[in-house]
Amino acid sequence: MVVIRLVDSKRWRIVELELEHNHQVSPQIKRFYKSHKKMILAAKSAQPQPEPVTEVHTIKLYRTPVMDVGCSGYSKFSETEGLNSTDLSKHLERKEGDAHAVYKYFCRMKLTNPNFYYLMDLGDGRCLRNVFWADARSRAAYGYFCDAVAIDTTCLANKFEIPLISFVGINHHGKSVLLGCGFLGQESVENFVWMLRAWLKCMLGGPPKVFITDQCKPLQNAVHIFRRNDPFRENESLTPFFDGYVHKYTSFKEFVDKYDLALHRKRIKEVAADVESRSSIVELKTRCNFEEQLRKVYTKEIFRRLQLEVEGMYSCFNTRQVNVNGPILTHIVKERVEVEGNEKEVRCYGVLYETTQVDIRCICSLFNYKGYLCRHTLNVLNYNGMEEVPSRYILPRWSKDFKCRYLLHHGSSNIDMYNPVYWYNHLYKLALPVAEAGAQSEEHYKTTLQALVELLNKLHLVEDNQV
Repeated sequence: MVVIRLVDSKRWRIVELELEHNHQVSPQIKRFYKSHKKMILAAKSAQPQPEPVTEVHTIKLYRTPVMDVGCSGYSKFSETEGLNSTDLSKHLERKEGDAHAVYKYFCRMKLTNPNFYYLMDLGDGRCLRNVFWADARSRAAYGYFCDAVAIDTTCLANKFEIPLISFVGINHHGKSVLLGCGFLGQESVENFVWMLRAWLKCMLGGPPKVFITDQCKPLQNAVHIFRRNDPFRENESLTPFFDGYVHKYTSFKEFVDKYDLALHRKRIKEVAADVESRSSIVELKTRCNFEEQLRKVYTKEIFRRLQLEVEGMYSCFNTRQVNVNGPILTHIVKERVEVEGNEKEVRCYGVLYETTQVDIRCICSLFNYKGYLCRHTLNVLNYNGMEEVPSRYILPRWSKDFKCRYLLHHGSSNIDMYNPVYWYNHLYKLALPVAEAGAQSEEHYKTTLQALVELLNKLHLVEDNQV
């Protein structure tokens, strides 16, 4: 087994060499070995040409010589532990050439991107049941946006040709960011549990605080099994990450091409939003101190959402304190809200305000769901003489410089200093903000490029000294 890495456009480097077998050798799969190719071709030439295959059939993949992810970042074809099912309906049903297209894509990505991860689940009959993969940027993104993760099964629910499942997070602009993908053989609890395990193994970290699911019951049951008593939330209005790129009859081959395109476009939008948030100043819509305070902190998109709540303060009236229990003050805030047509009705919202810890909670729970305070809590803060939003309610994940702040507060204390996979993941997270900042202007680009060249020269000196 040889592990190689693309150093630049013209050079490859041998990372690891293993002369002994690191995989099972089986007579049943000898036809896939290089030494048997000529014999197979000679045998085929002596036989009549078969009719072309056009119908859908079950893909069969066999164990190949690749290493476990825990050692070098490579994933292995593995059978799911503890599962005894032999139901062939649980295998992925694909068309001719689909398996080759997917596997070829994985191999190409692995050569050009060592931190690309994929894992395949084989059934008892050596048939492919489930597939999971994530690229390097998805793995790095989970380090930033691991608080809430949505599991999208839209393609399964709508019976698309590709049984796609997506793990999706929310970035600091409130936009979706891909955290991994998979193909599911069947909507069963055991398959979803396998997918969750594969995803967490890939991310090399703890599970999110909250899983957000759609109405898929097997998925919800799997989440309950996987994380007993931990929170998950059902959301009927999940926007599919690949919306506009995948339709009902998109094939595996088409999806492999569109996958890279979708990720590239969304990442370009994120970089553009970073630049715009840092360089532009959003116009204030009120004279409220809360608005002025948060304009300096939030990204442009999140600040605009917060502005709706600040403006909504003026639709609230008759804020009054109705109960005092030590430091806990209970308030009722009345708001005029639009209902059907142009009609309006008055609704009452209870808000608890704890004065010693400056803890405030509204029955509408907007902060729990969206991560910024609602108009009712802002009214109560204003009612009690607060001129600024307490820092505990200004989540760092919405700030303009979130990624830089994240790196400053998440050092290498939790990094396994003897595992190259962890080194790579940590350095990749550190390098992403540098690349994004360097792409903001020509001057930024030149400065970043010069610094990187100097750093590479220093690393080459380290290599020379070790020889």
